[in-house]
Amino acid sequence: MLTQLRAEGMDTAGVTVAPGQPSGALINVATGTGENSISVAAGANEYLGPADVEAALADAAPGTVVVLQL
Repeated sequence: MLTQLRAEGMDTAGVTVAPGQPSGALINVATGTGENSISVAAGANEYLGPADVEAALADAAPGTVVVLQL
């Protein structure tokens, strides 16, 4: 995924990789009546904390677009 983002010209400097950890996943299932049932497997996201987010955004200028993936 990082290779593809970089190939598209996106700055991935703030991306953190948790070696040996799988990517997170979310499954959202809607019932026939429109109710949502959401299941989350945090994966590598479990190792991300507020300090990591603050460090990644420290140099962000007003109007910066941030792309996040669970």
